[in-house]
Amino acid sequence: MIRRVVVAAAAVAAIGAVVVSARLGGEEPMPAAPFSGEVTPAAQPVACPGPVEIPVGEIEGGDPALGSGSDDRTYAGEGGAAGTEPLGAGFLVRGDAGASVERIGAGDVAGLAAASCVAPTRDQWLVGGSTTLGSSARLVLSNPSDATTEATVTYYGPLGKLEERTVATLAAGAQREILLEGVVPEVSALAMRIVATGAGVVAHLQDSRLDGFQAAGTDWVGRGAVPSTSLVVAGVGGAEAESTLRIMAPEGATASLTLTGEDGIVEWGGVTALSLEPGVVTEVEIPQVEGARSRSAPIPPWSPRR
Repeated sequence: MIRRVVVAAAAVAAIGAVVVSARLGGEEPMPAAPFSGEVTPAAQPVACPGPVEIPVGEIEGGDPALGSGSDDRTYAGEGGAAGTEPLGAGFLVRGDAGASVERIGAGDVAGLAAASCVAPTRDQWLVGGSTTLGSSARLVLSNPSDATTEATVTYYGPLGKLEERTVATLAAGAQREILLEGVVPEVSALAMRIVATGAGVVAHLQDSRLDGFQAAGTDWVGRGAVPSTSLVVAGVGGAEAESTLRIMAPEGATASLTLTGEDGIVEWGGVTALSLEPGVVTEVEIPQVEGARSRSAPIPPWSPRR
């Protein structure tokens, strides 16, 4: 009997402790302030795309003047004292700078093409290229970092932002090429934005042109300036060269263009208040003048095309 009373009393005490604890409660934790920001990746190697390629495959016609390819090629990729390491068809440099220069004597991609090696970035613009008949645009994405990354490519043309997008996954130390005439065909003037995860990617665009059966030139388009209210484009125009300034404002803008040469400002009609529709790629012919350079405001990403 005594044992039963003790057990009952202990049970009542336990219930009371639970009730008192529930009434007292504990202090509410202070809410932590939200953090908003980006973690900057460690310094990454710089990368170059590699040699120019014939977009649709080499064709041997038996006649050097008719064949698409050429054995007359000279290619050099330099990385300074740091040297170079293979990266797909291109190379990377574990240093601050690198470049490649290639001369092709004949065939569909005849010409002189040069590219600068640059570090990967998460957000970049390329303004250049065309996918109309006689043109080819080959996008090369390189990932010189030690982690996998995913890149999303958004395209713009003379009618504005295009519906097509490309999402590409690149393993560490990998490279991928995309032939844009198979993605956004018959676009006379291209611009694109590449947004990537992780440490980002390096993007280059091979812009190749044909004039009938004759090569009209091939060059590399590197990433340009991010959208800005003022840009200076050096080394455009000339007494005999025909040049075009390609501009695009993602959110729309009114641009004023000024061309300066050795003797000062050059008359450039019709470009004092150029209206740029959002996402519409616009091309403006540059007057032919010795020692000219252009200044524009506001003009986001640009690309001179010759």
